This record gives sequence, structure tokens and C-alpha cells, in this order.
Amino acid sequence: MTLSFRSKLLASHVALVLVAGGIAFFTLDRALTADLLHQLDQRLEEQGKGAIEWAEGGKRHPDRITTRIANIVDAEVTLFEKDGSVLGASGPEARADIGPELAAAQAGKVGKATRWRSGRELHYVAVAGSEGTVLRLAQPLSEINETVGAMRKRLVLASTLAMLVAIVLGFLAS
Repeated sequence: MTLSFRSKLLASHVALVLVAGGIAFFTLDRALTADLLHQLDQRLEEQGKGAIEWAEGGKRHPDRITTRIANIVDAEVTLFEKDGSVLGASGPEARADIGPELAAAQAGKVGKATRWRSGRELHYVAVAGSEGTVLRLAQPLSEINETVGAMRKRLVLASTLAMLVAIVLGFLAS
């Protein structure tokens, strides 16, 4: 059975829209996720660098200072000694959660990691102070995931509308 010219033209329009929509969807999805994560990285790094000196000066009351910093920057805060032991934390779960970002910060870099804890995906940024103390900030990725999810819904809607227009135009053109 051979397809008519009209069917072939219609199928080519639909296929073109599907391919273009798929490429746009995946490109925008990855780009938006990467951009939002990069912005979060920058913000947490700047906040960490700004707060580390304050935290090093408050070692006499580390739990109190980490709680104050956490309230200001709206992130979970953990303060580590040079040897990696926890000096203070803004929450009890943060005390036991030690990851690769700590080792990177101890090596003089900005430590970054993303992992799951207690059913939530968290992004961590750790910075070292002049005394070797490390301040780590953690923030859930739920806000970024919600933004990306909303964008996905809009893209699916736009792709569906584009598909319908392509079918109508392909039908009319053939």
C-alpha cells in the first residue's frame, strides 16, 4: 500500500514539528536547569564567603552563630573545624551529613555537591576561611525543580499547539 502525496506531506509536517519540539524541549530543559543551578552556586558561594569571617569570630558559640547565619541566608549552615569535625550546625541533620564538598573546601577550593538526604535533594557549597575553618551552606533544590517542571508543562503545551497547527497547515497545503 502506497501513501498519497497528501499523507506524505502531512506526515512530514508532523515529523518536523516533533523533531524540532523535541530538540527545543531537551535543550531548554538542560539549559534552564544548568543556569538555575549556576545561579544558586554563585549565591551560596558569595554568602558563604561573606559569612565565614563572621563564623570564625563566633567560635565560642558555634551553634548560635550558624543558626543566625542560616536565618540570614535562608540555607542550612554547618561550621567545620580544620580537621573536619563539626563545630556548629543550624540543624541536627547537618551534623551527620558530611560529603565531598568538605574535602574540596579543605583543599582550598569551593566545594560543591548535590545529594539526597531525608527524601530531599540538597545542593551544598562549602568555603574555607583564613583560619582553615569551613562553612558549608545547603539549600533544597525543590524551588529549581518546581521552576523547571513548570517550564516543561509550558513546553509540552506549546509543542502540542505547534503539532496541531502543523497538522492543519499540512492538510491545507496538501
